Amino acid sequence: MLSNDFYAIYITILLTQDNIPSALTTLLPAVKAFFDEMAKRTGWAFSVLAGGPDPGLNGQIRTIALHLGEDRYNQMFSVANPNFHKDVLMPYRSFLYNVYGKHFI
Repeated sequence: MLSNDFYAIYITILLTQDNIPSALTTLLPAVKAFFDEMAKRTGWAFSVLAGGPDPGLNGQIRTIALHLGEDRYNQMFSVANPNFHKDVLMPYRSFLYNVYGKHFI
């Protein structure tokens, strides 16, 4: 289990503009570690969406989705929903363009 100090340090790194590329590299493992622990503690399933401008892609909008938990067919949410990309990720991506402005389109 990761300590609270780890999360506090990680959040501080995320908020430092110069460290965004390295923060994005460690984002998914850190988020996964947190939600793995929450799944153990609660028995719940989790789906997390995140996105924003990625400096490694010249500022283009990038999205990620993390799913923990499987249905009775051993499928995560994105697999169990055959229209996940169209029905979930695309509207979220549109939302992100509204958050970060038209210059990302």
